[in-house]
Amino acid sequence: MAKHRLYIPTALRAQSATTLDTATTHYVLNVLRLRDGCEIEAFDGQGHCYHSILRISGKRRALLEIGAAFTVDRESALRIELLQVLSRGEKMDWTIQKAVELGVSSIHPLTSERCNVKLDSKREQSRHHHWQAVISNACEQCGRSVLPLLQPLSDLASIIESGVTGRHRWLFHPDAAQTLSESNVTENDSISLLIGPEGGFTDREIGQLRQAGFTPKRFGPRILRTETAAIAAIAAIQHHWGDL
Repeated sequence: MAKHRLYIPTALRAQSATTLDTATTHYVLNVLRLRDGCEIEAFDGQGHCYHSILRISGKRRALLEIGAAFTVDRESALRIELLQVLSRGEKMDWTIQKAVELGVSSIHPLTSERCNVKLDSKREQSRHHHWQAVISNACEQCGRSVLPLLQPLSDLASIIESGVTGRHRWLFHPDAAQTLSESNVTENDSISLLIGPEGGFTDREIGQLRQAGFTPKRFGPRILRTETAAIAAIAAIQHHWGDL
């Protein structure tokens, strides 16, 4: 693998050149401090990777000479959809970043009755763009070449009404009868993992989620913070049935 990886959110083609946008140029030149002629592994987020060479022209312009294409497959056969109720500040960023590193296939931010994060439409759009950048940066770091899908922010009621993609649908509750390991998961299976807010789900929400096919799971004897629960659960799931 090349020393540096760079996500390019446009269609790439072998034996061509692509000019980097202003933000990416700033990142390459001023954050990574790369030099002219550096080798770059460019990827488009859809699984296509290219051996590339960085060419710098002046202080604010850079392009990539796109070379031969190759394939990198670091995707988990176990499809994990993370349904995460919003948490405060950098906790949400941290959860998304680590979830990507652990191999989730999609991330769906949610609000619920006890969610203490309120976003107006402008801030919601800004957060979505920010989380998309967190995802692409995490993919650059961990070697994934396929970006997990980031769903628009929804409320819990819409998820209950519209349903989710996973064959297995789990939420964590300290009083649940079943443990995580008491699950009949098979190879190439799919799991929708629902992580609640810092104050937990209300009894009414839990009842609605049960009716929607979600099974409460007990995750050890201790009550975990929302950001701890998400990452610990994904790691445990990948260890039991995935690629860890």
